[in-house]
Amino acid sequence: MGLPRYKDDAGLGDVVLSLSKLKIEGQYWDFKRQWPENKAELLHDIICLANNADGETGLLIIGIDENSGYDIYDINLHAEGRKNTQQLNDFLGSKQWAESLPSARVVPINLNSALIDVVVIEPDDAAVPYYLVQDYKEGKKSVRAGAVYTRHHDGNVSLDGTASPLETERLWRRRFGLDKTPIEKLPQLLSNPVKWHSTKSLLPFGEYGGGYCYYYEDFPEFTLVKSNDPGKDAWEHFMLASPFCHGPNWWTVRIYYHQTLLREIQGAYSDHLWIPAPCWSFLREPNAGLFEDGSCLYTFLLRARWNAFL
Repeated sequence: MGLPRYKDDAGLGDVVLSLSKLKIEGQYWDFKRQWPENKAELLHDIICLANNADGETGLLIIGIDENSGYDIYDINLHAEGRKNTQQLNDFLGSKQWAESLPSARVVPINLNSALIDVVVIEPDDAAVPYYLVQDYKEGKKSVRAGAVYTRHHDGNVSLDGTASPLETERLWRRRFGLDKTPIEKLPQLLSNPVKWHSTKSLLPFGEYGGGYCYYYEDFPEFTLVKSNDPGKDAWEHFMLASPFCHGPNWWTVRIYYHQTLLREIQGAYSDHLWIPAPCWSFLREPNAGLFEDGSCLYTFLLRARWNAFL
């Protein structure tokens, strides 16, 4: 069945209970009896979980006592140093990070009539590894600038240590998507429009009407071809995003890896903005007596991603 993993806040209590029954810590979860009194220790814990080797959502579970058989410990019994999400992010945001800071939030949950806090640290492959560019010290503990902290199985890399070269390489490979398949890598490339550059179309003029072609700066084997669809003249609501849209202007975007077509996305220009055509879906109310044939009461749009650079 594998290890229990975070999916959503609704199932977080079950995940915490399952992990506590294992009576060990792991790559992406860490137990604390109470909130660390030393904030350098708290910062160190969060960085290690954000840089976990599995790329899983990190869980700093506060309210599980390792020294008492991994029993639940109500944090109300020792609430010193407790933080909510805003206080935690104010603390993280005040540090000098190399680039972005980890995305973390505090989720209080009740387990067996006891209150515990879970710091949920969302993964972001495009931001790892997280590290500081200025030391942060409190008391005798210091989070060192330039040190890449991560977790070794059930424990953190020590404050005076750093990740091994192989562990650091693995994090950087995640950052650049080097271990991903072309399909997995594609969303990361599309999220960085400034690295797409115009080039000569790889298609003959007669195929899809030629079109405009772009390649990705770091991985030029990825190309994007945008071609006009003169045979389509239907109006759709998303075209009204601009008051200067004078008529349907449909274009299709095709994304290739070498000569393999990965994605084909239809869309249209609204003034100077190319908008992918949203997918339609329907919201039904089976108990409503208004429509006996079960027709929909509402329609709504899925996938409203606007790529102004295309």
